[in-house]
Amino acid sequence: MAAAGDYTTLRWKDSFFHAFWPTWVLAGMVVIWSEISNNPIEMSSSYFDVEHYLEISKNGYSQTFLTAFFPGFPGLLFLLQSNILAASIVNYAIWVCSASLLLRHKLITPATSMIAAVVPSALFYYLPYSESMFYFAITLIVIGLKKDADKWLIAGIILASISRPTAVVILPALILARYLKGYGIQSAIKRTLPEILVSALTVVCVFTLQSIFTGSFTSFFAAQAGWGNGAHLATLPFHSFGGNLIFFYDSAAMLVGFISLAIVVHLFRSKHPVSSPHAFGLSALAITALLILFSRGGGIFSLNRFIFATAFFPLALEVFRAVQIPKKSILIALAVAIALGPVFAAHVHIKSALMYLLTLGLITAYFWFLRHKSTTIRTGFAVMLIAIQAWFFVHYVLQGNWIA
Repeated sequence: MAAAGDYTTLRWKDSFFHAFWPTWVLAGMVVIWSEISNNPIEMSSSYFDVEHYLEISKNGYSQTFLTAFFPGFPGLLFLLQSNILAASIVNYAIWVCSASLLLRHKLITPATSMIAAVVPSALFYYLPYSESMFYFAITLIVIGLKKDADKWLIAGIILASISRPTAVVILPALILARYLKGYGIQSAIKRTLPEILVSALTVVCVFTLQSIFTGSFTSFFAAQAGWGNGAHLATLPFHSFGGNLIFFYDSAAMLVGFISLAIVVHLFRSKHPVSSPHAFGLSALAITALLILFSRGGGIFSLNRFIFATAFFPLALEVFRAVQIPKKSILIALAVAIALGPVFAAHVHIKSALMYLLTLGLITAYFWFLRHKSTTIRTGFAVMLIAIQAWFFVHYVLQGNWIA
Protein backbone atom coordinates (compact mmCIF):
# COMPACT_ATOMS: atom_id res chain seq x y z
CA MET A 1 0.00 0.00 0.00
CA ALA A 2 1.13 3.54 -0.68
CA ALA A 3 2.33 5.27 2.42
CA ALA A 4 0.57 8.39 3.61
CA GLY A 5 3.65 10.47 2.96
CA ASP A 6 4.31 9.12 -0.54
CA TYR A 7 3.58 11.99 -2.95
CA THR A 8 4.65 10.26 -6.17
CA THR A 9 1.99 10.18 -8.86
CA LEU A 10 1.13 8.14 -11.95
CA ARG A 11 1.04 9.85 -15.34
CA TRP A 12 -2.42 11.08 -16.36
CA LYS A 13 -2.26 9.08 -19.59
CA ASP A 14 -1.68 5.85 -17.68
CA SER A 15 -4.26 6.56 -15.00
CA PHE A 16 -6.98 7.34 -17.58
CA PHE A 17 -6.13 4.19 -19.56
CA HIS A 18 -6.48 1.94 -16.52
CA ALA A 19 -9.79 3.60 -15.58
CA PHE A 20 -11.18 3.51 -19.13
CA TRP A 21 -10.51 0.07 -20.56
CA PRO A 22 -12.87 -2.11 -18.47
CA THR A 23 -15.80 0.22 -19.20
CA TRP A 24 -15.20 0.19 -22.96
CA VAL A 25 -14.99 -3.61 -22.97
CA LEU A 26 -18.29 -3.59 -21.06
CA ALA A 27 -19.86 -1.21 -23.60
CA GLY A 28 -18.87 -3.51 -26.46
CA MET A 29 -20.26 -6.58 -24.69
CA VAL A 30 -23.54 -4.79 -23.88
CA VAL A 31 -24.02 -3.79 -27.52
CA ILE A 32 -23.32 -7.34 -28.75
CA TRP A 33 -25.51 -8.91 -26.03
CA SER A 34 -28.32 -6.44 -26.74
CA GLU A 35 -28.25 -7.29 -30.45
CA ILE A 36 -28.24 -11.04 -29.79
CA SER A 37 -31.08 -10.88 -27.25
CA ASN A 38 -33.05 -8.20 -29.17
CA ASN A 39 -33.06 -5.81 -26.20
CA PRO A 40 -32.61 -2.26 -27.54
CA ILE A 41 -30.42 0.04 -25.42
CA GLU A 42 -32.54 2.88 -24.10
CA MET A 43 -32.46 5.13 -21.09
CA SER A 44 -35.54 5.03 -18.87
CA SER A 45 -36.69 7.58 -16.30
CA SER A 46 -38.55 4.88 -14.37
CA TYR A 47 -35.61 3.10 -12.78
CA PHE A 48 -36.75 3.18 -9.17
CA ASP A 49 -34.81 6.02 -7.45
CA VAL A 50 -34.35 7.88 -10.75
CA GLU A 51 -38.00 8.89 -10.57
CA HIS A 52 -37.41 10.43 -7.15
CA TYR A 53 -34.26 12.28 -8.26
CA LEU A 54 -36.17 13.69 -11.24
CA GLU A 55 -39.10 14.81 -9.10
CA ILE A 56 -36.77 16.67 -6.72
CA SER A 57 -34.88 18.28 -9.61
CA LYS A 58 -38.16 19.52 -11.15
CA ASN A 59 -40.40 20.31 -8.17
CA GLY A 60 -38.20 20.19 -5.08
CA TYR A 61 -39.25 18.11 -2.08
CA SER A 62 -42.89 18.01 -3.15
CA GLN A 63 -43.59 14.95 -0.97
CA THR A 64 -42.21 14.23 2.49
CA PHE A 65 -40.86 10.76 1.61
CA LEU A 66 -38.49 12.40 -0.92
CA THR A 67 -36.46 13.92 1.91
CA ALA A 68 -34.83 10.50 2.28
CA PHE A 69 -32.77 11.60 -0.75
CA PHE A 70 -30.19 14.35 -0.34
CA PRO A 71 -30.10 17.23 -2.86
CA GLY A 72 -26.63 16.80 -4.39
CA PHE A 73 -27.49 14.64 -7.39
CA PRO A 74 -30.96 16.20 -7.96
CA GLY A 75 -29.11 19.53 -8.06
CA LEU A 76 -26.87 18.18 -10.83
CA LEU A 77 -29.96 16.93 -12.69
CA PHE A 78 -31.47 20.42 -12.36
CA LEU A 79 -28.37 21.96 -13.96
CA LEU A 80 -28.67 19.40 -16.77
CA GLN A 81 -32.36 20.29 -17.25
CA SER A 82 -33.43 16.88 -15.90
CA ASN A 83 -31.93 15.11 -18.92
CA ILE A 84 -31.15 11.59 -17.72
CA LEU A 85 -28.96 10.73 -20.73
CA ALA A 86 -26.81 13.80 -20.08
CA ALA A 87 -26.71 12.90 -16.36
CA SER A 88 -25.52 9.39 -17.20
CA ILE A 89 -22.74 10.72 -19.43
CA VAL A 90 -21.67 13.23 -16.76
CA ASN A 91 -21.77 10.49 -14.10
CA TYR A 92 -19.52 8.31 -16.23
CA ALA A 93 -17.08 11.21 -16.70
CA ILE A 94 -17.10 11.93 -12.94
CA TRP A 95 -16.37 8.30 -12.13
CA VAL A 96 -13.55 7.99 -14.69
CA CYS A 97 -11.94 11.18 -13.34
CA SER A 98 -12.30 9.91 -9.77
CA ALA A 99 -10.79 6.51 -10.55
CA SER A 100 -8.00 8.26 -12.46
CA LEU A 101 -7.27 10.49 -9.45
CA LEU A 102 -7.04 7.45 -7.16
CA LEU A 103 -4.66 5.82 -9.64
CA ARG A 104 -2.65 8.99 -10.25
CA HIS A 105 -2.06 9.49 -6.52
CA LYS A 106 -1.20 5.78 -6.19
CA LEU A 107 -3.95 5.19 -3.68
CA ILE A 108 -4.96 2.10 -5.65
CA THR A 109 -3.08 -0.07 -8.12
CA PRO A 110 -4.20 -0.74 -11.72
CA ALA A 111 -5.07 -4.33 -10.74
CA THR A 112 -7.31 -3.14 -7.90
CA SER A 113 -8.91 -0.49 -10.12
CA MET A 114 -9.68 -3.12 -12.75
CA ILE A 115 -11.12 -5.66 -10.29
CA ALA A 116 -13.26 -3.01 -8.53
CA ALA A 117 -14.63 -1.73 -11.85
CA VAL A 118 -16.02 -5.04 -13.02
CA VAL A 119 -18.49 -5.98 -10.27
CA PRO A 120 -22.15 -5.67 -11.37
CA SER A 121 -22.74 -2.74 -8.98
CA ALA A 122 -20.30 -0.64 -11.03
CA LEU A 123 -23.21 -0.19 -13.47
CA PHE A 124 -24.37 2.62 -11.19
CA TYR A 125 -21.45 4.75 -12.38
CA TYR A 126 -22.97 4.85 -15.86
CA LEU A 127 -26.57 5.57 -14.82
CA PRO A 128 -28.43 8.60 -13.38
CA TYR A 129 -27.79 7.76 -9.73
CA SER A 130 -25.78 9.47 -6.98
CA GLU A 131 -22.99 6.86 -6.83
CA SER A 132 -20.50 8.74 -9.04
CA MET A 133 -20.88 11.99 -7.10
CA PHE A 134 -20.34 10.16 -3.80
CA TYR A 135 -17.36 8.31 -5.30
CA PHE A 136 -15.79 11.64 -6.25
CA ALA A 137 -16.40 13.01 -2.74
CA ILE A 138 -14.63 10.04 -1.15
CA THR A 139 -11.78 10.43 -3.65
CA LEU A 140 -11.25 14.02 -2.47
CA ILE A 141 -11.30 12.88 1.16
CA VAL A 142 -8.68 10.16 0.72
CA ILE A 143 -6.40 12.44 -1.30
CA GLY A 144 -6.70 14.88 1.60
CA LEU A 145 -5.83 12.08 4.02
CA LYS A 146 -2.76 11.12 1.99
CA LYS A 147 -1.55 14.71 1.68
CA ASP A 148 -2.78 15.67 5.16
CA ALA A 149 -4.45 18.59 3.37
CA ASP A 150 -7.59 19.99 5.00
CA LYS A 151 -8.85 21.74 1.84
CA TRP A 152 -9.28 18.38 0.07
CA LEU A 153 -10.88 16.84 3.14
CA ILE A 154 -13.34 19.70 3.66
CA ALA A 155 -14.36 19.76 -0.02
CA GLY A 156 -14.95 16.01 0.06
CA ILE A 157 -16.91 16.16 3.32
CA ILE A 158 -19.21 18.88 1.98
CA LEU A 159 -19.85 17.06 -1.31
CA ALA A 160 -20.44 13.71 0.43
CA SER A 161 -22.78 15.32 2.99
CA ILE A 162 -25.06 16.76 0.29
CA SER A 163 -24.89 13.62 -1.85
CA ARG A 164 -26.11 10.71 0.27
CA PRO A 165 -27.31 9.95 3.81
CA THR A 166 -24.77 7.09 3.89
CA ALA A 167 -22.15 9.82 4.36
CA VAL A 168 -22.87 9.16 8.06
CA VAL A 169 -20.23 6.39 7.95
CA ILE A 170 -17.47 8.85 6.98
CA LEU A 171 -16.79 10.49 10.35
CA PRO A 172 -16.42 7.31 12.45
CA ALA A 173 -14.36 5.82 9.59
CA LEU A 174 -12.06 8.87 9.66
CA ILE A 175 -11.55 8.56 13.41
CA LEU A 176 -10.86 4.82 13.13
CA ALA A 177 -8.50 5.35 10.16
CA ARG A 178 -6.45 7.85 12.11
CA TYR A 179 -6.36 5.54 15.10
CA LEU A 180 -5.17 2.65 12.92
CA LYS A 181 -2.47 4.90 11.50
CA GLY A 182 -1.06 5.39 14.98
CA TYR A 183 -2.97 8.28 16.58
CA GLY A 184 -4.27 7.81 20.11
CA ILE A 185 -8.07 7.69 20.24
CA GLN A 186 -8.33 11.17 21.78
CA SER A 187 -5.90 12.60 19.23
CA ALA A 188 -7.83 10.94 16.40
CA ILE A 189 -11.11 12.48 17.58
CA LYS A 190 -9.48 15.89 18.08
CA ARG A 191 -7.93 15.78 14.60
CA THR A 192 -11.35 14.94 13.12
CA LEU A 193 -13.21 17.82 14.85
CA PRO A 194 -13.00 20.16 11.80
CA GLU A 195 -14.59 17.49 9.57
CA ILE A 196 -17.25 16.81 12.21
CA LEU A 197 -18.12 20.51 12.37
CA VAL A 198 -18.23 20.93 8.58
CA SER A 199 -20.35 17.79 8.15
CA ALA A 200 -22.79 18.93 10.84
CA LEU A 201 -23.16 22.39 9.29
CA THR A 202 -23.68 20.90 5.82
CA VAL A 203 -26.37 18.50 7.04
CA VAL A 204 -28.10 21.40 8.84
CA CYS A 205 -28.16 23.24 5.50
CA VAL A 206 -29.65 20.15 3.80
CA PHE A 207 -32.36 19.82 6.47
CA THR A 208 -33.08 23.55 6.23
CA LEU A 209 -33.53 23.28 2.45
CA GLN A 210 -35.87 20.32 2.91
CA SER A 211 -37.86 22.17 5.58
CA ILE A 212 -38.56 25.02 3.12
CA PHE A 213 -40.61 22.53 1.08
CA THR A 214 -42.00 20.29 3.83
CA GLY A 215 -42.38 22.70 6.74
CA SER A 216 -40.50 20.30 9.01
CA PHE A 217 -36.80 20.40 9.88
CA THR A 218 -36.89 16.70 10.86
CA SER A 219 -38.80 15.35 7.84
CA PHE A 220 -35.73 13.36 6.80
CA PHE A 221 -36.06 11.08 9.84
CA ALA A 222 -39.78 10.51 9.19
CA ALA A 223 -38.95 9.66 5.58
CA GLN A 224 -36.26 7.19 6.65
CA ALA A 225 -38.75 5.50 8.98
CA GLY A 226 -41.15 5.25 6.05
CA TRP A 227 -38.46 3.44 4.06
CA GLY A 228 -38.02 0.98 6.95
CA ASN A 229 -34.83 2.47 8.36
CA GLY A 230 -34.44 3.05 12.08
CA ALA A 231 -32.63 1.84 15.17
CA HIS A 232 -33.59 -1.81 15.59
CA LEU A 233 -31.81 -5.14 15.70
CA ALA A 234 -31.79 -7.38 12.66
CA THR A 235 -34.29 -10.21 12.58
CA LEU A 236 -32.86 -13.35 11.02
CA PRO A 237 -32.54 -14.64 8.40
CA PHE A 238 -31.62 -11.62 6.30
CA HIS A 239 -33.98 -10.72 3.48
CA SER A 240 -33.89 -8.67 0.30
CA PHE A 241 -35.92 -8.39 -2.88
CA GLY A 242 -35.35 -9.12 -6.56
CA GLY A 243 -35.12 -12.90 -6.32
CA ASN A 244 -32.47 -15.36 -5.19
CA LEU A 245 -29.70 -14.05 -7.45
CA ILE A 246 -29.98 -10.48 -6.16
CA PHE A 247 -30.42 -11.65 -2.57
CA PHE A 248 -27.17 -13.59 -2.69
CA TYR A 249 -25.43 -10.68 -4.38
CA ASP A 250 -26.50 -8.50 -1.43
CA SER A 251 -25.39 -11.35 0.84
CA ALA A 252 -21.94 -11.21 -0.80
CA ALA A 253 -21.85 -7.50 0.06
CA MET A 254 -22.68 -8.25 3.71
CA LEU A 255 -19.99 -10.93 3.82
CA VAL A 256 -17.44 -8.47 2.43
CA GLY A 257 -18.56 -6.05 5.15
CA PHE A 258 -17.98 -8.78 7.76
CA ILE A 259 -14.55 -9.55 6.25
CA SER A 260 -13.69 -5.83 6.47
CA LEU A 261 -14.79 -5.78 10.10
CA ALA A 262 -12.66 -8.86 10.89
CA ILE A 263 -9.57 -7.26 9.30
CA VAL A 264 -10.19 -3.98 11.17
CA VAL A 265 -10.31 -5.96 14.43
CA HIS A 266 -7.11 -7.79 13.42
CA LEU A 267 -5.33 -4.50 12.67
CA PHE A 268 -6.71 -2.98 15.87
CA ARG A 269 -5.30 -5.83 17.94
CA SER A 270 -1.96 -6.08 16.11
CA LYS A 271 -1.37 -2.32 16.41
CA HIS A 272 0.29 -2.45 12.98
CA PRO A 273 0.05 1.04 11.40
CA VAL A 274 -1.99 1.26 8.17
CA SER A 275 -2.02 4.22 5.78
CA SER A 276 -4.98 6.47 6.56
CA PRO A 277 -6.69 6.33 3.12
CA HIS A 278 -6.76 2.54 3.05
CA ALA A 279 -7.76 2.17 6.70
CA PHE A 280 -10.52 4.71 5.97
CA GLY A 281 -11.92 2.65 3.07
CA LEU A 282 -11.76 -0.59 5.04
CA SER A 283 -13.34 1.00 8.14
CA ALA A 284 -16.16 2.54 6.08
CA LEU A 285 -17.13 -0.86 4.65
CA ALA A 286 -17.13 -2.42 8.13
CA ILE A 287 -19.23 0.44 9.57
CA THR A 288 -21.64 0.26 6.61
CA ALA A 289 -22.29 -3.44 7.30
CA LEU A 290 -22.86 -2.72 11.00
CA LEU A 291 -25.16 0.20 10.17
CA ILE A 292 -27.34 -2.00 7.96
CA LEU A 293 -27.28 -4.74 10.58
CA PHE A 294 -28.69 -2.41 13.26
CA SER A 295 -31.01 -0.19 11.22
CA ARG A 296 -33.06 -2.31 8.83
CA GLY A 297 -34.45 -5.18 10.84
CA GLY A 298 -32.63 -7.76 8.73
CA GLY A 299 -33.21 -6.14 5.34
CA ILE A 300 -30.06 -6.09 3.19
CA PHE A 301 -31.66 -4.76 0.01
CA SER A 302 -29.41 -2.38 -1.95
CA LEU A 303 -26.42 -3.28 0.24
CA ASN A 304 -24.43 -4.14 -2.88
CA ARG A 305 -24.61 -0.44 -3.81
CA PHE A 306 -23.32 0.69 -0.43
CA ILE A 307 -20.41 -1.78 -0.44
CA PHE A 308 -19.35 -2.38 -4.04
CA ALA A 309 -20.39 0.90 -5.76
CA THR A 310 -18.25 3.19 -3.62
CA ALA A 311 -14.64 4.36 -3.57
CA PHE A 312 -14.37 2.60 -0.20
CA PHE A 313 -14.28 -0.74 -2.01
CA PRO A 314 -11.09 -0.36 -4.13
CA LEU A 315 -9.32 1.21 -1.13
CA ALA A 316 -10.29 -1.75 1.02
CA LEU A 317 -9.17 -4.14 -1.72
CA GLU A 318 -5.66 -2.70 -1.35
CA VAL A 319 -5.71 -3.79 2.30
CA PHE A 320 -7.10 -7.23 1.37
CA ARG A 321 -4.29 -7.55 -1.16
CA ALA A 322 -1.53 -6.42 1.18
CA VAL A 323 -2.42 -7.92 4.56
CA GLN A 324 -0.80 -11.30 5.07
CA ILE A 325 -3.38 -13.67 6.51
CA PRO A 326 -2.31 -17.23 7.46
CA LYS A 327 -3.96 -20.06 5.50
CA LYS A 328 -5.25 -21.48 8.79
CA SER A 329 -7.11 -18.21 9.46
CA ILE A 330 -8.60 -18.26 5.97
CA LEU A 331 -9.86 -21.83 6.45
CA ILE A 332 -11.34 -20.89 9.84
CA ALA A 333 -13.03 -17.87 8.23
CA LEU A 334 -14.53 -20.06 5.50
CA ALA A 335 -15.78 -22.52 8.11
CA VAL A 336 -17.40 -19.66 10.06
CA ALA A 337 -18.92 -18.29 6.84
CA ILE A 338 -20.41 -21.71 6.01
CA ALA A 339 -21.78 -21.95 9.56
CA LEU A 340 -23.45 -18.55 9.01
CA GLY A 341 -25.50 -20.06 6.18
CA PRO A 342 -28.82 -19.96 8.11
CA VAL A 343 -28.32 -16.22 8.68
CA PHE A 344 -28.51 -15.83 4.89
CA ALA A 345 -31.47 -18.24 4.54
CA ALA A 346 -29.22 -20.87 2.97
CA HIS A 347 -31.02 -23.62 4.89
CA VAL A 348 -34.47 -23.21 3.37
CA HIS A 349 -33.79 -25.18 0.17
CA ILE A 350 -31.00 -27.12 -1.47
CA LYS A 351 -30.92 -24.49 -4.24
CA SER A 352 -30.41 -21.74 -1.65
CA ALA A 353 -27.63 -23.74 0.02
CA LEU A 354 -25.87 -24.21 -3.32
CA MET A 355 -26.27 -20.51 -4.15
CA TYR A 356 -24.75 -19.56 -0.80
CA LEU A 357 -21.79 -21.92 -1.31
CA LEU A 358 -21.34 -20.50 -4.81
CA THR A 359 -21.33 -16.99 -3.31
CA LEU A 360 -18.58 -17.98 -0.87
CA GLY A 361 -16.62 -19.61 -3.69
CA LEU A 362 -16.85 -16.51 -5.88
CA ILE A 363 -15.72 -14.21 -3.05
CA THR A 364 -12.76 -16.50 -2.36
CA ALA A 365 -11.89 -16.62 -6.08
CA TYR A 366 -12.23 -12.84 -6.32
CA PHE A 367 -9.68 -12.24 -3.58
CA TRP A 368 -7.40 -14.97 -4.93
CA PHE A 369 -7.35 -13.39 -8.41
CA LEU A 370 -6.81 -9.98 -6.84
CA ARG A 371 -3.63 -11.23 -5.17
CA HIS A 372 -2.46 -13.25 -8.19
CA LYS A 373 0.76 -11.90 -9.72
CA SER A 374 -0.02 -12.86 -13.32
CA THR A 375 -1.44 -9.89 -15.23
CA THR A 376 -2.80 -12.24 -17.90
CA ILE A 377 -4.75 -14.33 -15.37
CA ARG A 378 -6.11 -11.23 -13.58
CA THR A 379 -7.16 -9.67 -16.89
CA GLY A 380 -8.87 -12.89 -18.01
CA PHE A 381 -10.80 -13.01 -14.74
CA ALA A 382 -11.75 -9.33 -15.16
CA VAL A 383 -13.08 -9.95 -18.70
CA MET A 384 -15.20 -12.82 -17.32
CA LEU A 385 -16.64 -10.45 -14.70
CA ILE A 386 -17.28 -7.80 -17.35
CA ALA A 387 -19.33 -10.41 -19.24
CA ILE A 388 -21.39 -10.90 -16.04
CA GLN A 389 -21.82 -7.09 -15.84
CA ALA A 390 -23.04 -7.01 -19.43
CA TRP A 391 -25.52 -9.81 -18.68
CA PHE A 392 -26.82 -7.90 -15.65
CA PHE A 393 -27.20 -4.74 -17.72
CA VAL A 394 -29.16 -6.43 -20.51
CA HIS A 395 -31.30 -8.78 -18.42
CA TYR A 396 -31.97 -6.47 -15.47
CA VAL A 397 -31.53 -2.81 -16.36
CA LEU A 398 -32.82 -2.91 -19.95
CA GLN A 399 -35.85 -4.95 -18.86
CA GLY A 400 -36.79 -2.54 -16.08
CA ASN A 401 -35.57 -4.79 -13.28
CA TRP A 402 -32.80 -3.77 -10.92
CA ILE A 403 -29.80 -5.05 -9.05
CA ALA A 404 -30.43 -2.98 -5.94
